[in-house]
Amino acid sequence: MKQEKVDLFIKMAQVAIADQIPPQHRTKEAVQKKLSHYVKYAQSFLDDPEPMTIDQEQYFYEQVFNNVFLVLSEGITIIDRKSDFDFWLDKRRPKIEFDFWNRYKKYLSHKKGWSEAIIQTLDK
Repeated sequence: MKQEKVDLFIKMAQVAIADQIPPQHRTKEAVQKKLSHYVKYAQSFLDDPEPMTIDQEQYFYEQVFNNVFLVLSEGITIIDRKSDFDFWLDKRRPKIEFDFWNRYKKYLSHKKGWSEAIIQTLDK
């Protein structure tokens, strides 16, 4: 199968996964099951005489999983942890109402499908 068609199929699968599996049910097993189903029909759906090669199937799975299950390493901080910066937020956190932040976390989780682990890294 031509690589352009595989790349198109990846985009289509990512849209289908986002549409068919709600974020709270988007487990690796559920996504794997859908992707296996999609791969069976890739050749006929894309109207290509050649089937996907094993390497193309592997590439397909990797690309979709990398998009669906975004993994971010912890980035750079603005504050030098070794400095004498006063970490005032931790002290005042119990007194602050975080209504907007709580709504934003819910939005990231339910609407954008971000994992709880990634959302928690934003709150550091």
